Amino acid sequence: MRRIVLSVGLLLLVGVVLLGVRLRAGRVAALPALDTPGRAVSHVQLLEPNGGRAAWSPSGNDLIVFDKPDPSGTYQLYTIGADGSNEQCVTCGQSGLPPGHKGNPDWSPDGRYVVFEVEASSHPGSARDAMPGFGHFTDLWVWQTDTGAFFQLTNGAASGARVYGALHPRFSHDGSQLAWSELRQMPNALQRGDELGTWDLQIASFVDDPTNGPSLANVQSLEPGGPALYENQGFSPDGSTLVFTSNVHRAATPLTDNQIYTYAFASGQLSQLTSQGYNEHASFTPDGSQIVWMSSYQSGSGGTDFWIMNADGSAKRRLTYFNERDAPEYVGRVWAARSSFAPDGSRFVGYVQTDLTTQAGFLAIITL
Repeated sequence: MRRIVLSVGLLLLVGVVLLGVRLRAGRVAALPALDTPGRAVSHVQLLEPNGGRAAWSPSGNDLIVFDKPDPSGTYQLYTIGADGSNEQCVTCGQSGLPPGHKGNPDWSPDGRYVVFEVEASSHPGSARDAMPGFGHFTDLWVWQTDTGAFFQLTNGAASGARVYGALHPRFSHDGSQLAWSELRQMPNALQRGDELGTWDLQIASFVDDPTNGPSLANVQSLEPGGPALYENQGFSPDGSTLVFTSNVHRAATPLTDNQIYTYAFASGQLSQLTSQGYNEHASFTPDGSQIVWMSSYQSGSGGTDFWIMNADGSAKRRLTYFNERDAPEYVGRVWAARSSFAPDGSRFVGYVQTDLTTQAGFLAIITL
């Protein structure tokens, strides 16, 4: 969940304690099998107790890239096997990168590149504003996995702009395009609908030049329903549609009512897929038939869980019950966030936040 000022209070503290008890067995400790009749999820397994936003490599090597804070509290990129093996820091100590936060990664379809956000070396805001889930004063970079080289793609934050941020970069499924969100107006807590700021959608051609390195071309800005928050979540597998979170309906709804939308490029059709509760962090299944997202709907604790629906918004079904005391995967008040599927669509890696302010959380493998 993006930056929302909430009083977490005693309930969150209890949830964190319970989470620590549940997860103290260590990495890849199996949670109870979810054999309740009618459940769409068969198993939830801890992958990384301190992990953040994650992406599953589409190249079939079962490698997951994710962000988490290093010992100094600075977010870095790491890779880990889907079985919890061989965790390695990708960006730690890299002199070619700015020293601040790095995170929110996504793979190119061939696994050769990972795009991610990087905090500018100097900027007018605080380092907290540039944490991966907030995205202020960040630019997009790519890591070339076969050479270990890093390349900068945007320079809005690096130029010293007072209002800039690049958030949630995602490759298209053929690797030819990149989409992300870009900050246009800073958050204004006193203006209804502007509490999270105004962000637009950016789409560009991803140019892989073997001589000069990767770059972006033909950058386009999109605001399908007018100025609002547009939080990019990626392309459909066929590249015809973009899915995102928005409060484009904000004139009639409060901050806590963000919804999932799709935008079809050919027709220009903007479709609202959700309407109840707070909704965010959508991702298509590999075959494009369904969308997994997080929602606060039916959550009695005020947290969020993962849900799944058809790509047109029909047949909504809850997947996890992290916030429900009688569920086997209960861990207290938490917020399900980003998800990323394994190439075969049988399971996904899910980021679950335990603290909205610090973005602390864990990664779990969720098997359908």
